[in-house]
Amino acid sequence: MDMLKLYVLYSELISQEIQTNPKYALTHYLVRKIRAVKKQVVNLMSTFVEVSEKSNVVAENFIPPLMDILQDYCNNVPDAREPEILTLFTTIVEKQKENVTHLIPKILEDIFNATLNMITLDFNSNIEHRVNLFKFILAIANNCFQALFNIPPDQFKTVIDCIVWAIKHELPSIFDSGLEALYIILKNVSSDQNVSNQFYQIYYMSLLQDIFYVLTDGLHKSGFKLQTMILGLLFQVVANDYITVPLVPGQNISNKELVYQYLVDELTKSFVTISKNQTSQYISQMFNVCFDNLQFKSVLRDYLIQLSQYDPEALEEQQGMSNIDKTQ
Repeated sequence: MDMLKLYVLYSELISQEIQTNPKYALTHYLVRKIRAVKKQVVNLMSTFVEVSEKSNVVAENFIPPLMDILQDYCNNVPDAREPEILTLFTTIVEKQKENVTHLIPKILEDIFNATLNMITLDFNSNIEHRVNLFKFILAIANNCFQALFNIPPDQFKTVIDCIVWAIKHELPSIFDSGLEALYIILKNVSSDQNVSNQFYQIYYMSLLQDIFYVLTDGLHKSGFKLQTMILGLLFQVVANDYITVPLVPGQNISNKELVYQYLVDELTKSFVTISKNQTSQYISQMFNVCFDNLQFKSVLRDYLIQLSQYDPEALEEQQGMSNIDKTQ
């Protein structure tokens, strides 16, 4: 672990320089060189985790000391936090999977505490941290989904909020990660009715709004395939009464009827290019075909074209994410 000692030593030197010269420390020639070495150390550790065939040995002997690096990331001033740290822990999650499930709550807490205030003020600052954070969340959804049930409710809400921020971002590399993570979470949640009831009672209506937002804002057309798959899942869980709890307080109609009325009313108010009767017909058709992804996609495409949000040619079959089930 000599590399780790070197990393910690260099971090201490940078911190001392920042304390001495806070305004210009990070632009100093020596500090920039030290940071370059730190990045290489992190890249080497990521490579080691990725190629090692002794998963248990890595989990027991190599991963715990790396938590010191995460603590260093948290303690640094924002401008000195290396985005490669997020890549390192993404690799750890992808390769170690269930071996690090018990560490996910602590890793999430530290990464969120240090990173969110760097990316939530706008959509453009600290792009590398932003991209790497959403890849990290995607890695958890893909490889350690059960760990999400071991985190506090407020931390889980932060995960969902991050995913929603991602799907609304203008960069395809970011909103694709967000869409894929959301799809994986919804598929896993929907496999257990008790979990579905708890999850959807809190998040269903807001996620429905968010998906229609990105479908109709004209800025996220390349995400159409995954957007359709997510919306299809949201329709399915109310079409078949899989959710057995009310979605809103004081509800006295079925969840399907609630969603139907909500969408007809809100979409009619938002888009004057199509009548309420036409909107009602389209939403009814979507419910009727929601268990057939191809038909559902076709009806949704026709509806969006009627809204003039899409050119028909822009809605040709989109290429899905490489690890999304191609049969969906």
